[in-house]
Amino acid sequence: MVAQGEFSNATRYLCAAAYLDSTFMRRVLEEVLYPAHRGVAPSYGIDVAPIARHCLTANKRVLARDGVICLLLTVLVVCLPSDLALLVLALYGVVLLLRLLTAFAARDFSSIVGTLVVLLAAGLLLLLNTRVQASATPSLEYVLDPNGGFQVAEVGGSGVATTAIAVTMALAVVGVLAWHRISVHATVVNELQRERFSTSAAPEEPRWARRRLSYLDHIRDSNVTVFSESVTTKPFVGSGDITRAWSFAIPLREATGTFVPSPLGSSGDGGGARPPSRPDGEFSALVLYDRLRRAIAGLATADLPENERLQALSIRDRLYVSGMLPETSPYLDPDSHLPVTRVDWDHVLRVASGERGPERHYQVTRISAWEGEVEVSVFIYTAVQGSMLFLELVATVLPSIKPVYHEIDAYEKLNGGVAARCVGSSVLDLVRVAPMSPVHLAEYAVRALTRTMRARQEERSISDRLSFDYGARMSVRELGARQSPVFFQNLDAEQRVALVERRVVASVVDTLEEFGLDPQEFGSRVMNLYNSTLISNSSVQNSALASGSSPMSRIANFASNASHAARTNPGSPS
Repeated sequence: MVAQGEFSNATRYLCAAAYLDSTFMRRVLEEVLYPAHRGVAPSYGIDVAPIARHCLTANKRVLARDGVICLLLTVLVVCLPSDLALLVLALYGVVLLLRLLTAFAARDFSSIVGTLVVLLAAGLLLLLNTRVQASATPSLEYVLDPNGGFQVAEVGGSGVATTAIAVTMALAVVGVLAWHRISVHATVVNELQRERFSTSAAPEEPRWARRRLSYLDHIRDSNVTVFSESVTTKPFVGSGDITRAWSFAIPLREATGTFVPSPLGSSGDGGGARPPSRPDGEFSALVLYDRLRRAIAGLATADLPENERLQALSIRDRLYVSGMLPETSPYLDPDSHLPVTRVDWDHVLRVASGERGPERHYQVTRISAWEGEVEVSVFIYTAVQGSMLFLELVATVLPSIKPVYHEIDAYEKLNGGVAARCVGSSVLDLVRVAPMSPVHLAEYAVRALTRTMRARQEERSISDRLSFDYGARMSVRELGARQSPVFFQNLDAEQRVALVERRVVASVVDTLEEFGLDPQEFGSRVMNLYNSTLISNSSVQNSALASGSSPMSRIANFASNASHAARTNPGSPS
């Protein structure tokens, strides 16, 4: 099953974020586009490639703006009288020193070096100003002195000329700032509005980025995530924060005595009789995965009334692989030295059947809500070892997009009034933005030089060392997520997790009963879990699915309504 709304509003908002948030734009380029050998984390519910293309375009516009402003400011300082130039650069130096202190506190290497470079450039600019002013030829004229004779005097209205130069340069800077604001506004209203947006209409990429963007295009169909070993707090990189996690290990014992269907199962019509026939073959992890897939798929089956179907649900088997890989690893493309994005089904089955280690398998249920802005993922792992069944469930939630990116929906169409307001804001930017343009250019140059040096170092490391960390550290979707969850979105995410969790429990019980195995201990462990307040990282407290009055019970009842459809409509692995 494929999730509906795969490239919904979340992609559109993050394309706009490239123009509205320079920090987001820069981090997308640094984490996703610039690294030549690093893998890319899945960004659920969005299409990464068009976002990266818009980030490239936004970065090019910012560099053009800052470059022209830097040139205009240089001309202005050189043409000012030396005393005035000294005053202006002294005040600017104070601002740069304050920025330098902030950069040291934040340990921002590029900002530290960039600010020092601009401080040095300001000193050189003052020397250039002194030379230019000293070599300027004054305008001379004979004037009548008080004694009736003539003397030579400088004239020409230097104050008027200085004022004219300053005003001209200021107007030019305002014009550049206004151009940038208007171009961003035009892009938002003409390309990124709901009715006009298309992922295929993203700006054309430069030639050097085509290979990397082609790699990004394959991420949306991937079934392998190569994660960096430096990521210790978010093992499911790209999936958001863990909201619930539990695991059980129970013995597999033959059921004895009169068969009584478990209340946690979905087959409440057993009537004291065992299932009619035991399936061929042995109970195994792969068998349970198949039953779980069928049960969860039943939440969205076409046999259910439309208002009861769980929309935008997908189920996929995914491998999570440690990024520290040798050159001969099957998870590395031998030609590009990039992590592979997809492996065949036989490879997935081999990992799913084997012991966990640097590579591990999960059956991932993903549910998209709120037009793609809330992404819920439920990771399930199961294994049969030493006549024991091990079951693990981890739920994660990606919060919605940052509120500031939603502001594009309230933009006015580009007209004279909007253009006038852009010009007015650009006058304020003359103080807020323009003075920092040289610093931004210097920081960009430092980052570019650092990237070049790092790329060469990576090439040497790949050729000289036994292994190299190719893993992804962050996803684009996580970079654009808000920090604090929205209350109603949080409730909706919890509902979807509860629905899947309840269906998982029922499927495990049903499968154990189907193979003549005793589900009693599993049922007891589940009931203890539901009735305790010690659910790891969960906001559900003192809930019991067996209690008909609790909210969790109502959610569970909704999940159970489709049990028959789940059994008769098996899903298929993708």
